[in-house]
Amino acid sequence: MNRRGRRLIAAIAGVVALLFVGRWAAGLLADRRWAAQISPAAVDFLTDWHVLRLTLDLTGFLLASAWFIGHLLIV
Repeated sequence: MNRRGRRLIAAIAGVVALLFVGRWAAGLLADRRWAAQISPAAVDFLTDWHVLRLTLDLTGFLLASAWFIGHLLIV
């Protein structure tokens, strides 16, 4: 693969990552604004909830990727 192909793959991966981060941030901000109308404690709870969900999603993605790559190399 040449240099142009690598740059294209990196750019596509960056755009996909930005789309996922933007979706997560939009959900977080919308929930925080909604929770602020209920109570300040709800804002903290929902923020912690979203951070926990992001952490679990990233951990699951990394474990699944490692599992796939490991089996790809072994088999």
